[in-house]
Amino acid sequence: MAIDVTLLKTRAECEQAESAYDERTEVLNKRRSDIAYSSKVATDRAQGYADELTDLNANIAAADLAIPTLTPGGQRRIDRENERRRDDDRRGEVQAQQLAAGGVAAVLRQSELKETDGRIASLAEDKATVVAHKDTLAN
Repeated sequence: MAIDVTLLKTRAECEQAESAYDERTEVLNKRRSDIAYSSKVATDRAQGYADELTDLNANIAAADLAIPTLTPGGQRRIDRENERRRDDDRRGEVQAQQLAAGGVAAVLRQSELKETDGRIASLAEDKATVVAHKDTLAN
């Protein structure tokens, strides 16, 4: 939606609007910085969960192949079964963490960053329109 700069009748009103745009842009730039940081953290966290889950799945699959080949009741088999059990427990923890703060959280933060960038661009465009209008005013 275009703004109606003809409502601004004096250069002073235009300058007041410019100042307000600058203040709003400053607030949004601060917010953008905060969102960008949390977006990076969320993205890194989601990738870390995905990477760990891939490793755990590979370890569990390897254990499932190896355990039947080991001597029943042997120390090596007991150790391998315990490792597999720990990996399976950890997999459950990672999957729960993914649900709470994984890819969905990262995508939502990225979307919030995109939305803030759009607002900053819109304010810059509106301010430019006000400045152009101010240049047409005599007083």
